[in-house]
Amino acid sequence: MEMIQSMKGMVYMDSAMSSKKFKHRIRLDRIVKSFLEKWIVICLIMLLTGSGMTFAQSNPSPDQLYSLGVNAFNSQRYSEAINWFNQLENLETQDPRAFFFRGLSYSRMGNTSLAKADYETAARMEWTVTGRSFSVPKALERIQGRERTAIEQYRQTAKRVWEAEQNVRSQNEIIESRKPETPPSKATVTKQTAQPEQIRTPIPQSNIQKLQRYYDSALKENKFELAHDYLLAAMRLEPESEWVFDTSVSFVEKMKESNLEENKLLGATVFDKIELLIPFQSTDKIKNARERFNQLVHTIETEWWLSEETQWNQEADKFIQKIKTIENTITYEDNRDLNFNIQRCLKTGAVLIRRMDAYCFRLQNSDQIKIRNDGLKKTYKDLVFAQEWLYNIWAYQMIMECKETLSNPEYKITSNVAENRLVNRLCSLDEQRLLPWLLEEYLGTWERLFDILESEEAKIKVTKLRLFHLTKLPE
Repeated sequence: MEMIQSMKGMVYMDSAMSSKKFKHRIRLDRIVKSFLEKWIVICLIMLLTGSGMTFAQSNPSPDQLYSLGVNAFNSQRYSEAINWFNQLENLETQDPRAFFFRGLSYSRMGNTSLAKADYETAARMEWTVTGRSFSVPKALERIQGRERTAIEQYRQTAKRVWEAEQNVRSQNEIIESRKPETPPSKATVTKQTAQPEQIRTPIPQSNIQKLQRYYDSALKENKFELAHDYLLAAMRLEPESEWVFDTSVSFVEKMKESNLEENKLLGATVFDKIELLIPFQSTDKIKNARERFNQLVHTIETEWWLSEETQWNQEADKFIQKIKTIENTITYEDNRDLNFNIQRCLKTGAVLIRRMDAYCFRLQNSDQIKIRNDGLKKTYKDLVFAQEWLYNIWAYQMIMECKETLSNPEYKITSNVAENRLVNRLCSLDEQRLLPWLLEEYLGTWERLFDILESEEAKIKVTKLRLFHLTKLPE
């Protein structure tokens, strides 16, 4: 019996252990199943996300195209930037920033004509309802210097044109609102009914005629900036108008005679756009328009060259007369400042002479311009001679001071030769620019310096220092 009961106990224990193993297996199966389900879901999400990213990359949004273009521009990959901005233009974007950066890319690649076209398009687009929603100044913060100046000129011009158009529109609305709304009388109705052949439909007054009135009134009141804005608005509305072309030429001629720099800038802005109006003229007037424009160009260039030549001659004569008043002494600071100003004046004169030669080549029959150009070259030579004379005066003063110091029997060079003030002053002089008699004084001062030097090592150091300064002298 005991044996039977022990066997029954063993059977019960086996069944209990098998039931526990079965429960653990079921639990393990559930864990594996849930893990596989989560892994499958994650893989599906990654696949869907990857396909979505591929789709997004194949069809980028306008914001993404703009970002890609700006990044390429900042990395100096201008061709790639132009490609991104071209794709953005194909989407008919109204973002002026894209055209500004594409214009900058064209400018840095040397294509100034396309750059100017993009600047003008972007500036005009900036003042539309959609364009004003983009922050152009913030986007152009990193653009400075000449490029930013050119962009700001286009922006200011577009702003003035937009303000002029808004002014015209508001004045038209005021005029329309002031018209009396009186019903026609019975007599008028009867007369119109009786004689319909005498009725004439009034011709509506065009915007160009209104702009003409506004322009004339602004010009009479000497509001040249407002007249300039009305004229640019008229160029945009009716570039084929004969009145627009004639008025533009007369406006440039009037601003040219003004003494104010602001008015001359207004005339220069209109002058740059007159040539663009010629193709819009009628066929029988294109030739006359071109001849009148060429005559205007000739007048402006001639007066510009003559005024520039006169101003330069006055400045050069001032320096020449100032040098003539110097006798034997001049301070280092005065010599440095005067020499710097003369060098700047000589550079300007050299540029002016080159342009004047080219201008005289175009105007072969202009004796007046040739005479003025010869006088300009003579003044330039006189200024070069005066500069050399100034240098010799300063060198003479320095050599005499060094010679007086070396004549003192108690003077000795005890410190480092390379740091000695007298040695460095002698080394800084250019022997080729010295006059013959001054060159003899200079060489005699060097001989006296070598007599004072005691060791051969010091003489070798001084010689090396002198040769070093000769190779470093400015041209």
